[in-house]
Amino acid sequence: MLEEKRFQISLIISFLIHSSVLFYLPPFQTSILPKVITPLEVTYFKLERESEEKKTEDKFISKSYIKPPPFIDRGVFNVKRQNLEKEPISIEKFTLEKKVILPEIPLPKITSPAYFSYYQKIREKIRICAYRNYTRPEEGEVYLSFCIASNGSLKKIDLQEEKSKATEYLKNIALKSVRDGSPYPAFPKDLEFGELSFNVIISFEAE
Repeated sequence: MLEEKRFQISLIISFLIHSSVLFYLPPFQTSILPKVITPLEVTYFKLERESEEKKTEDKFISKSYIKPPPFIDRGVFNVKRQNLEKEPISIEKFTLEKKVILPEIPLPKITSPAYFSYYQKIREKIRICAYRNYTRPEEGEVYLSFCIASNGSLKKIDLQEEKSKATEYLKNIALKSVRDGSPYPAFPKDLEFGELSFNVIISFEAE
């Protein structure tokens, strides 16, 4: 009898222990404790606005990148990046430092001051025309003889080859300059001639 009571008591104690253990396990707690419902918060984002803001930001970044700093010349940034063909350099693009001189030569045996004054006017007009026509860096001297009528028109012109030291270009320039000067002033009253002959040397110098 005593052993039977001990067995019963052990059985009851074991049942209580197992019951208490099982009671505190999660499955039993969830079945007994009340359920707590937590409300969910839903947030909506406008993707279009985000994309627009991104475009605006990219646009701002591109502009800020293109805009040069204040200490850099803006002209550098305006140059288009493309394959530019190098333009050949021409001598005509540079300013030619030139000089045209008409050296003094012996005059014919005419002592009239009117002739000398008229001759100087002709020389100066030819010099101006030669300076304008002279555009290439070539040097030399051209000796010319020409005849002018009393009304100032040019009657004839000759190139003295044996007395000239110049290229064909300078010879042509000299002849053109004498022709461009025509018509010349009419003879003054003191020069009572139908026509007069003159000689000039046109000297071309390039610096």
